[in-house]
Amino acid sequence: MGSSNTPYIAAIDWGTSSFRARIVGINGNVIETLSNGDGILVSKGHFSETLERNLASLDNYEIGLPIVMSGMIGSRNGWVEAPYTELPCSAQSLSLRLVRIEEYLPHQLYLIPGIKKTGDLSDVIRGEETEIIGAIEHLNLSRVMMVIPGTHSKVVTIDNGEISDFKTFLTGEIFHALCTSTILGSFGHNVDIRSEWFEKGVNNGLKTQHGGDLLNLLFTARSRVLVSDLPESASASFISGLLIGSEIGATDYQNRPVWIMGNGKLPQAYQRALSIADINCQIVPDNIVVAGTLSIFNRYKKEDL
Repeated sequence: MGSSNTPYIAAIDWGTSSFRARIVGINGNVIETLSNGDGILVSKGHFSETLERNLASLDNYEIGLPIVMSGMIGSRNGWVEAPYTELPCSAQSLSLRLVRIEEYLPHQLYLIPGIKKTGDLSDVIRGEETEIIGAIEHLNLSRVMMVIPGTHSKVVTIDNGEISDFKTFLTGEIFHALCTSTILGSFGHNVDIRSEWFEKGVNNGLKTQHGGDLLNLLFTARSRVLVSDLPESASASFISGLLIGSEIGATDYQNRPVWIMGNGKLPQAYQRALSIADINCQIVPDNIVVAGTLSIFNRYKKEDL
């Protein structure tokens, strides 16, 4: 079967603007990593060439090593569309919908599908499902809520170790748009999650009852500066707190344990905001996507025998 340092799969997390590859051993240990800006936007039309070039730069990649990809590479704007699977979703159900890119023979190249829910509250996940599965299995999660902050923040309900529901918030994208394309951005973009103004923003956001409340409070990020109440340098912190607080206030956490999963500074921002709302939470360890990729692929192999 080989040692833990013997390459077992190449796990590729291929998003809109980023490309991350990890050579993984059979026990889930990461042997080698690569990360760059070769996302699907810049790679469209030459996905195979981009993949080959990046794999060739990895010392531990071997021809014939299974390549398992998650993220937007499996969207309709990606290489091949991997159709969404439905709720409830587990490692097993994702493994049954794994898509093999036959044109890439003799290589073993697979795409992990996303998840959808339909109806008036239609929603989709693509990429995060693999990380969620990794967290469920690595942390032995059964009945919890998971928050995944980002451009499109996700709040995920987990029951019996399966993804049973999720909801997407435009929190990150709205913050970026407000700070770059509206009058609210004239006071700067820097956020200090330890400042009193971030906390005030969160507390205000928690009280919003509908979209109109939030729209009104967002304008106060300018009017309070003009009447010398809010310091200009704290405006972005106030806006960030408002948006995150509004998202938290609109979520029923059902008295469950809450986990936060993400990269960069956002998990800490959400942890701070949740603590202001008297909600205890923990942060998922980094690189959990590897555990998810491995779990899904191993189940696929068992089904394929």
